[in-house]
Amino acid sequence: SVLFIQTKRRKMAWPLLSPVSGCYCLRLSQLHVNLVQLQPITRREIIHPSLHQCILFSVDRIRARLPLLNAQTNGSEQLIEDLRVPQQWLQPSKALEESEWLQTALNKWLDDEYCPEETNIEISKIAASSFYRSLLENKSDIGEILLTMAGDLESISYQESFHGVFSSANAAVNLIIQRLEQY
Repeated sequence: SVLFIQTKRRKMAWPLLSPVSGCYCLRLSQLHVNLVQLQPITRREIIHPSLHQCILFSVDRIRARLPLLNAQTNGSEQLIEDLRVPQQWLQPSKALEESEWLQTALNKWLDDEYCPEETNIEISKIAASSFYRSLLENKSDIGEILLTMAGDLESISYQESFHGVFSSANAAVNLIIQRLEQY
């Protein structure tokens, strides 16, 4: 599936974490872009708080399918734009500022949404580090940042946590999108 977000200025598309057999994963194989039936969604549909680490699809397997996503959406580029961070965020000082903001905001969100736990601090640090590295590597596409972050977050043990890899990455990306709307 593709997530279509209606903003004040334009429609944007990026891969959506979708339910499959009781877990959530990217369903790139079932991508269908139907421009006649584009429906804006609410922000609530971006985050899936009960998300757990998907055992059916690894992040590496999902990354391998990204060229398929790009090939299938090329025909609709005039009507749909990718969701991207601003170019100024790719400058080292701004990248550091935004990653520090993400670390603080994500830790607070995880504490407020679930309950305070040590894993929240670790998740926030790794997500912020991943975001910073992505920005320094000139990755501005939110979908690419999401997949990189999910891959980096696989290093954490979630056995005694309310979180999973994709729920954590999804929450971080949602906060980044909220931040984008402030610009």
